[in-house]
Amino acid sequence: MSIKIITVFAIVSLFFCGQVVSQNLEIEEATIWREGEALFKQDSRWLGADGAMSYPLSESRILWLFGDTFVAEKESASRRKSVFVRNTIAIQHGANPARAKIKFYWKHKNGMPSSFFPEDGEVWHWPGGVVRIKDRLFIFLMAIKPTKGDVFGFGFEAFESRVILVDNPDSPPNQWNLNEVATLHNNQKVIVGSSSVLVEEDHVYAFGSKEDEDHDIYLVRWKLGDFYEADLSDEEWWFGDGQGFKTLTSKDVAPSPVIRKGQTEFTIHYDKKAKCYIQAQGTGFGVVPLALRVSDSLVGPWSDLVHVFEPEEKGRKNLLLYAVKSHPELTGADLILSYVTNSTDAEVVYRDNSVYYPRLVKISFAASTRGNGRK
Repeated sequence: MSIKIITVFAIVSLFFCGQVVSQNLEIEEATIWREGEALFKQDSRWLGADGAMSYPLSESRILWLFGDTFVAEKESASRRKSVFVRNTIAIQHGANPARAKIKFYWKHKNGMPSSFFPEDGEVWHWPGGVVRIKDRLFIFLMAIKPTKGDVFGFGFEAFESRVILVDNPDSPPNQWNLNEVATLHNNQKVIVGSSSVLVEEDHVYAFGSKEDEDHDIYLVRWKLGDFYEADLSDEEWWFGDGQGFKTLTSKDVAPSPVIRKGQTEFTIHYDKKAKCYIQAQGTGFGVVPLALRVSDSLVGPWSDLVHVFEPEEKGRKNLLLYAVKSHPELTGADLILSYVTNSTDAEVVYRDNSVYYPRLVKISFAASTRGNGRK
């Protein structure tokens, strides 16, 4: 078998200056943040992953959750000599990635690295949304089962969500009590909690995408008190203006998406500077631009997608870009986005360390946006 050698040229990051996303949000500049990306290379055994969901556990501790990960059996080993586990996590100490420290965590099975959230037979788990309520941390995991495809995970199907309760989140993760408290499955083929989970007043809200070609995004909520008690049986779905949130039953018409044409992996957060909700996602398939939508309400209406950053990997063959997410708890810019690159050529992933580590993008808001603020 011949080996294809890829030469990587230095490429200047491309960005869209002065992009107006809405009357609340104007982007002044977007640039790649290599100093921040060094965060993910502090452990010589953790050799890259996708997913990259983050959540603040406290002012000084930030939780990262990753999907498929290369974990070396010993320090300074290559990816080819690593174990490919389905998920890992990390705790970042300090809010600025360029100055923070990070510690990665995974489990061990038969003396070898294994997934932090274990497999269930042939089913494995990728990270979804996270929410902390008082002393309890809830982690949504996408349950994934294999379909016909290759060993790098391009043959798979997300089919439900599983909710993990951690009742001691202030302890080191290797001491966490992990208890599965709910399985969320529905006939709509929506992976509830595949993205952000937010607390607003007396409810917990979870976004999730429908696993079909369009990836429309839906919104589900629970009463805050019930959720804290790990009772997720009484869920309500958004059915659109005029109907609001209702229980999903066979007698009802289908719930209404809050966003059309989404992605499986995305994030939504309330931005205090822009004074609106911001959704981050990739656009399409391949090496695509990073884009934002905004809304004054969780249920919309949401603006059209606006491209805010074109990655430097544009034009590279066999490369994929996905898992675009925002990280509002990080400092060092007005907003920080992440994305992951992968390749349909396994040799590229094995050989090229510029691929398959999370990439960070610094977003600077225009002065008019910074002046908004939530009062």
